[in-house]
Amino acid sequence: YIQYEYVKDELPHLLKSADYVISRAGANVIFELLALKKPTLLIPLSKKISRGDQILNAKSFEKEGYSVVLDEDEMMENQEMLLSKSEELKNKKDTIIKNMKNSGITNGVDASFRVIIQSIELNKIK
Repeated sequence: YIQYEYVKDELPHLLKSADYVISRAGANVIFELLALKKPTLLIPLSKKISRGDQILNAKSFEKEGYSVVLDEDEMMENQEMLLSKSEELKNKKDTIIKNMKNSGITNGVDASFRVIIQSIELNKIK
């Protein structure tokens, strides 16, 4: 385990070498992690300090079987949850990677574009 305050040029190399990733649930990062087929523990920003979009992103990825999600508020109340969810991620690693491979997503740009198109189509129906 190595913690970095900030990475820039090293990021692609760090992600490639990672077996697991613990991350927030912003759209850019989760689609990049999906494209890289990295099992991820997502800890979205709580609604107390965000619009709630990361919570929706995380729930969507969890529903598709691409990640394990840990609620930030729940983690703050019970810090054992981080260990528990990390173990869950480890146990589900093979299934998560299989689900990611079956997604057909090969890069984050295509994945993001697909979500935008789906959103536009859904809004046309309403």
